[in-house]
Amino acid sequence: MIYLSNIALFYTNIVITFLHLTETSHSYGCSTSGFYGSNCSIPCLDVNCQYCHIETGTCQGCKPGYQGHRCELVCNFKSNTSKTECVLCLGNCKDDSPCTNLTGVCANGCKNYWTGEFCQDCTVGFHGEDCNKKCGQCVDGMPCNVSSGVCPLGCKNYWVGPMCTECLPYKYGPNCSLDCGHCKNARPCSGMTGKCADGCQQGWTDDFCLTGEGMSTLNLYAIIAALAMFVLVAIAVIFFKNVHTGSTVMVVGLIVDTVKIWCSVTTWMGCVQTDVNPDIHKTIVHNVRR
Repeated sequence: MIYLSNIALFYTNIVITFLHLTETSHSYGCSTSGFYGSNCSIPCLDVNCQYCHIETGTCQGCKPGYQGHRCELVCNFKSNTSKTECVLCLGNCKDDSPCTNLTGVCANGCKNYWTGEFCQDCTVGFHGEDCNKKCGQCVDGMPCNVSSGVCPLGCKNYWVGPMCTECLPYKYGPNCSLDCGHCKNARPCSGMTGKCADGCQQGWTDDFCLTGEGMSTLNLYAIIAALAMFVLVAIAVIFFKNVHTGSTVMVVGLIVDTVKIWCSVTTWMGCVQTDVNPDIHKTIVHNVRR
């Protein structure tokens, strides 16, 4: 019997505590803001009070944009509001202008690298305390973590490092897609410039260690030979064309005779047989000898 009495007393205390908490909570304020009283029909004593004590009318929380014990103070310069009190602006408004004291919104927009309703977020692709650090080469163009700068899903091809800001070893260039040269001791080149910091392997030269020693002179000779061959071919083509079109100019004294001929047999010495009438051919020879 004593056991059952203790159980009954325990549950009775729970019910009494619950009723007391309910009454205390209800006495804090009306569900309708700005009023108090048993029927929540009496306006709060302070005009700018949003929640007041249901019995005394003492202000328990201010309307947005006001502060102070009686909510008599307007939120000061560069501040925005919460439900019960003024809080500082985030300070990321464009040109360091103040935000609106009632809403906290930046009327003229955000400063560089910031975005969001209250200019509270980094622009996509940037990270850091001031949101001014550019993200690395994250795979598929994904944004990096705004706090750490780490690419959550890894890096694009040829990029490495926790923030994907370094070229894969032995790669360099804007996209890390160019191959390093023959650096000394097989070391990687600079990912920025492609140059070998300690010089080249034996047999290689230039800043990027991509030219073999002696190759420069050989390349020069090859270029000269190619140009010479081109000139010879051009001369041969011009000579062959003139022979076959048969435009021959004969100068006898002050008279110039042009005879059109067609060469039917040619050798390396030129035309040896033509289709010109023999009498004309003799006349030409005769005139030339005279």
